[in-house]
Amino acid sequence: LVATPFSGLVNSGLEAFRFHTLQPGLTLLDAVETRYGHVAYARLGDQVSVVQDGRIAESFPRPEAVQQTAAYVYAQSKDAKDILVFGSFAGGLVAELLRYPVRHIDVVIQDENAFTHLKPYLTAENRAALSDRRLRLRFGDSRQYLRGLTGQRYDLVLALDAVPTSAHSNRFFTREFYSSLQAHMADSGVFCTRVSSASNYLGGTVRSYAGSIFRTLSEVFPEVSVMPGDIHLYCAGNRAGQVSEDPAELGRRYLATELDEHRFPAGYFTSLLPQDRIRDLHRQFEEHPGELNSDVRR
Repeated sequence: LVATPFSGLVNSGLEAFRFHTLQPGLTLLDAVETRYGHVAYARLGDQVSVVQDGRIAESFPRPEAVQQTAAYVYAQSKDAKDILVFGSFAGGLVAELLRYPVRHIDVVIQDENAFTHLKPYLTAENRAALSDRRLRLRFGDSRQYLRGLTGQRYDLVLALDAVPTSAHSNRFFTREFYSSLQAHMADSGVFCTRVSSASNYLGGTVRSYAGSIFRTLSEVFPEVSVMPGDIHLYCAGNRAGQVSEDPAELGRRYLATELDEHRFPAGYFTSLLPQDRIRDLHRQFEEHPGELNSDVRR
């Protein structure tokens, strides 16, 4: 049995045995059953993983990956001041973005109970971010949060942790969701999301689902850029010319950002955005347009 004190749910050898069978090598720290599913927290070496319904949703700390993502999305938005983040706080992206010249960041977390169980395992940087006056945590459904907004306009919106494996999580990838976001974005606002390019979703093929995300974003936003790889990262601009697939342009924007230290090497934008691969993706999206994704899927 694990020596770490568990919550009531995992205070048994049965839970520890079941977890070890599903995730060999990870040491179970805690788990909780929420209205959205089973969430466990486990350790491997210096990293803690959040395991949702048997799937590793994220592991932390991963400072280099977080620095890369923050540099990329902030460069796409060109000096975002007000940011909205849907999803997990654990990975460290929000804490990294607080190093940037932002005015405030709203983070919408679906389940407060799961977050309470997570807090003891947060990194020192994340714990410090919780005390930053620019950060506001909101607990509840993301779509409901958007419906309740009045007057707020965001320069950058991030939904980077959703995985479209169910009807519930697919709600983050539909035309209706994108349209509701757009209504609360600044004129020069940017929305970024990502999906794996190596898995099947909702019974469909990789290419058709990737094409579906691109087409659906393009139905709502005038311009969509893509960063290829095992994870496709899409950024959609609320006006033409806002997002870019040019590594030199993004490097210039990043270096022009006032930071105490530019931890991400600007030259790495070139490796993130291989132009031949990007052209090939756009050709595939044009030749094989995906299905328009909506809340009501036929």
